[in-house]
Amino acid sequence: MHKVKANTWSLQGVPLGQLESDMRTTLDLPETLVAEAMKVSHQKTKTGTIVDALEEYVRKSRIQGLKQFRGRVHLEVDLKTLRKRS
Repeated sequence: MHKVKANTWSLQGVPLGQLESDMRTTLDLPETLVAEAMKVSHQKTKTGTIVDALEEYVRKSRIQGLKQFRGRVHLEVDLKTLRKRS
């Protein structure tokens, strides 16, 4: 099986791209779209390109889910202290 280097995002503590089992599937995808996605993602394989796209889709979905809490969660954080640490 082809393993793809995962980024730092994870799904329930398991890095994406390294889940317990891989799924083989056949898809009918527009060839020009896949070629363009491979080019912009700098992936050498179609599998790597699709895994990257799925990871990005999940990441964006999670961010959207977090946005519902904007202004509703009060954190006692000293931004000046946090900025000095980095």
